Amino acid sequence: MSMPPLGTDAWVQWVRSAPPVRTPIGRSRPTEQFLPYSEALGRNMGIEGGNELTGMLLLEALHAAGLVRWFKEQPFQLKEDAHGIEAVPDFLFEWCDGTKYVAETKSAAYVTADVLDRTTQLTALLAKAGINYVLWTDKDHLRRPLWTNVRRVWNERGAHYSREELEVVTEAISESPRTLQHLVELGANPDAALHLVGRGRAHFNLTEKWNARTIISSQPERSHYRLHLAARHDPEAWWNSLQSR
Repeated sequence: MSMPPLGTDAWVQWVRSAPPVRTPIGRSRPTEQFLPYSEALGRNMGIEGGNELTGMLLLEALHAAGLVRWFKEQPFQLKEDAHGIEAVPDFLFEWCDGTKYVAETKSAAYVTADVLDRTTQLTALLAKAGINYVLWTDKDHLRRPLWTNVRRVWNERGAHYSREELEVVTEAISESPRTLQHLVELGANPDAALHLVGRGRAHFNLTEKWNARTIISSQPERSHYRLHLAARHDPEAWWNSLQSR
């Protein structure tokens, strides 16, 4: 069966029901390869490179939080003869408001003029199909605080904590958002709070450093991820910012 027109409801269903169009696992590549289990998808995912893994763990956490409805890795292939460009994006996901995004991850050190030209082409092509294109780099979107936080949340989500440990956190934040320091003063285990974040029962800004001042709440805040949803890129501005690093 050929791929339905890009961006249509039929296309979305086709993409979601089909297996990833490729997997990096087993290929002879110099980058790291991962096979993490996604609770959102109910299966293992083939992930290549640390930045792509960070993007996947972010989407997994945002899905648990209810901010991402669904996502998929290596979701579809664009071809030169049909679309004017060859590409297999890293991720396709749907935000909680129904907006669809294609996200690709890359080290800022490798964002060249050619990459930015490709980004411009993909942004225009996907925009015609009603899809926003975002390029996540380790300089602007997958920075060290987020890199660390999503891994902590991932590691703690499957850990076991007593009902009492979890209730200390859930009962406190049900009244109002609390700083981590306040929760600790109430007798909370910080790792139990991370476990609840992984389960979508507590929330904090994953883009900021986890410390005593971190605010933990019972509801997620969309605005924390505004930068990740910026769909338009100014190649000249990007190039200038990279040159001045």
